[in-house]
Amino acid sequence: MHQWVEGSFPVLIMGEAGTGKELLARALHHLGPRKEGMLMSIRCGSMSEEQLDIELFGCVASHLPNAVADRKGIFELAQTGTVFLEEIDQASPNIQTKLVRMLNEGEVRRSGDSVGRKVSVRLVTSI
Repeated sequence: MHQWVEGSFPVLIMGEAGTGKELLARALHHLGPRKEGMLMSIRCGSMSEEQLDIELFGCVASHLPNAVADRKGIFELAQTGTVFLEEIDQASPNIQTKLVRMLNEGEVRRSGDSVGRKVSVRLVTSI
């Protein structure tokens, strides 16, 4: 089970379009203990399930046509920082299940891979 430390608790921001949810996510990052790490964001509603899976969790090269190297996902790239997922309610149940697993275990598994990779990021989401 993943151990929570200050500044790593996941956050859900709710509000109507145009109310400043992204601004609040940026403030949480820049005013928190993870401000030295990267802040990366993805709008979940604008991608297919497969695209979002690869963007979030990464992919081994053999899983992508014409790829010559494995691809890191946003959680690996934002290590020690913050990941902001807009429109998380638009993500498929499969993706949401993988996110819960990542939060519980503190690791991600790239598509096509059998090895998990430890990650330490703060997850901020919005609906």
